Amino acid sequence: MPALIPVDNTLGALFIGTVLSSILYGVTWLQVYYYYSDHCSRDRWPLKYFVAFLMLIDTANLVFVIHEPYRDVITNFGDYESNALKDVSWGQSAITISTIMIEVSVQHFYAYRIYPLGKGSPYLPVAISVVSLAEVGIGTVYSTKILKHIHDQSSRFEEFLIPTLSCKVLCDVLITVGMVYYLLSHRTQIRRTNNVLNLLAIYFINCGTLHLVFAISCVTMLAKYRNTLIYIPSLFIMIRLSLCAFILNSRDTLRETLDRREDVAMVTSRGRMVPVSHFQISPTRRSRIV
Repeated sequence: MPALIPVDNTLGALFIGTVLSSILYGVTWLQVYYYYSDHCSRDRWPLKYFVAFLMLIDTANLVFVIHEPYRDVITNFGDYESNALKDVSWGQSAITISTIMIEVSVQHFYAYRIYPLGKGSPYLPVAISVVSLAEVGIGTVYSTKILKHIHDQSSRFEEFLIPTLSCKVLCDVLITVGMVYYLLSHRTQIRRTNNVLNLLAIYFINCGTLHLVFAISCVTMLAKYRNTLIYIPSLFIMIRLSLCAFILNSRDTLRETLDRREDVAMVTSRGRMVPVSHFQISPTRRSRIV
């Protein structure tokens, strides 16, 4: 017997988003396993703890994501007056807060990486930080309003999601354009170094494009299909992609390329390209390049 109220574009979209989010969560944990077992030996302990911190927040985020369909389908089974569309809950606020924690951490990490590549220029890292903090501010207001109106069926606050996601789109564009520009600007006449820089640039272009596709898709569907949850799958996928792209296990391949005997250039702390043959550099220090 069909449902008394169509729920394909509400509970259906929420269910699909939860399944896809869980799949990507498993992919992320597989990457984390390979990172700690094979690829973290030359990373400093702050980066190792940072990855663990992000996965802890990501796990909490998935718990909150699973809680929402459970609340609507199991706890409130048959209660059409309290469903995913009409009723706001603390789980929505928890999802927003944990998502913002992941996003702002990853964005500031990239801002930190861009600073030496830009020869110490603070403008782009500061711009990334400002946009990221604006995303935090708007998301915090959204979460606070939800907590103040729990179970209030007359209160919906999706209008705060569009500027929050817009800030994320802008931040992703700044990070992608900045990383690609600075990486390619450091190319030299040494072919092997250029190959590594080109691979990194292609990686950031691919990741940035993928993020933008889902972020723009989420904003578009949120603006076009009001009073539905059709945007949820794109939103949940976008959250997981931030961590999947962050954990780059292919760095060891790039490091092996840089560690070969041929003369290779490296990025110094001031953003200059200097031939490795001019220095006696330990593998640990050289690993900071990638």
